[in-house]
Amino acid sequence: MGGFSWWHIIILAVVGVLLFGRRLPEIGRNVGRSIVEFKKGIRDATDDVVRQGEDRQVLESGQPYYRRELPPEQRPAPAPAPRQAAQPASHGDGSAL
Repeated sequence: MGGFSWWHIIILAVVGVLLFGRRLPEIGRNVGRSIVEFKKGIRDATDDVVRQGEDRQVLESGQPYYRRELPPEQRPAPAPAPRQAAQPASHGDGSAL
């Protein structure tokens, strides 16, 4: 008593065809395109997450990371080490000038 029988499904299908008969091919195409776009978005999002994880692993390893492997002579030079600020002059007793 609580579920659909075959007769219920057939009646719903006939009513659906009568109401949307001319537009069913268009509706089917739109649903198909929507599914394809959804899958494409999920795949792109998954690729981005994987790529970010790979970038994080490389950064944590401390090794230089190049998306496209370049020969050593074409790689950019490493950034120079930051210079430390000059220490103020002081007397031998620790007081500043």
